[in-house]
Amino acid sequence: MYFNRKEIERDIETLVDILKSTHKVDEYKYLKCNINLLLDLYKNVFHKDYSIIVPRIPLLEVVISREDKSVNQIYREEYLNNKKYHDDIVQSVYSIMSKYDLSGQIKQEAIRLHTFLDIVNSFFADYGGGLNKTYQDLVKKSHIDFFSIKDNHSSETNNIFMLNKSYVTLNTRNDVEGLLTFAHEIGHAYAHSMLKDNKASYDDCMSFYEFYSSFMERLMIDYLLRNNIMVEDTNKSNYNYFKFFKKYAHDLSLFKDYSEAKVLENNSILSHSMIYFYGEYLGLIKENDYYEDREGTIERIDDYLRQQSLVSREESLDILGIDYDELVSGKKLKRVLNKNNM
Repeated sequence: MYFNRKEIERDIETLVDILKSTHKVDEYKYLKCNINLLLDLYKNVFHKDYSIIVPRIPLLEVVISREDKSVNQIYREEYLNNKKYHDDIVQSVYSIMSKYDLSGQIKQEAIRLHTFLDIVNSFFADYGGGLNKTYQDLVKKSHIDFFSIKDNHSSETNNIFMLNKSYVTLNTRNDVEGLLTFAHEIGHAYAHSMLKDNKASYDDCMSFYEFYSSFMERLMIDYLLRNNIMVEDTNKSNYNYFKFFKKYAHDLSLFKDYSEAKVLENNSILSHSMIYFYGEYLGLIKENDYYEDREGTIERIDDYLRQQSLVSREESLDILGIDYDELVSGKKLKRVLNKNNM
């Protein structure tokens, strides 16, 4: 796909200028992450480094110097401020997940790239609405690119909401796992596109960060199974999904009786699990609702996405149609697990 070199260079420079003026730790780190992703995209597409100095802010030096060893400070603070809230959820969900032995490596059949893209196109068209429009816009603007696989393959989404644009870069195999990852990353891009205020922060609260992207991943699994596409490999991926869900629940359950000092000491494991676990959990709940009321569920989710960073956690749950007791009880999660023969 064609990328405009000058446009990407301007975007990098603009983000660096914005970064110079921020004094918020989470905003600084988010900007720096976006800049690094764009720099990687530039190198992959144009096979050369873009020379630029990313400044450090003296007031943040103490915190930023630890960034390679931990995830954003915000996640640790969020946990410590709402420890009981998260412990209740973890204890409930882990009691369900601990009954299952979900393990194994995934080996899948490769999909030709044009077939991969046909599946992706039909999936987003089937979902329709704003998500499909966002996907089509990314394609039209050539803001999607597929990189050759590397040893440590992964997928990344780069959502530069301050510039009202998103780049989605895919570096993974062309197989079912790649399809799920791609759907996941477009979910992030759509979540950003729904923000009313482009300067508002993406909801960094750990309970919701991976919600919509995980929801998209779940729906891609359903789409592949409903259409008899790579069924054996899709079932492997579905199994793998719950294996990692269990791992996050297990990681968090270990912190139930930790002191604040112990939580901070183990922040990298805790933060990683928090970011994914709660979003995955909410995604599973709404997946179940989607099968019962597709249009109503999409409408609720879109309303929630529009309100990111503008309402409280409790109000967000209300918008999604989820109450606290329902979240903690795990009743809907049990139904999802039963649906998936878990």
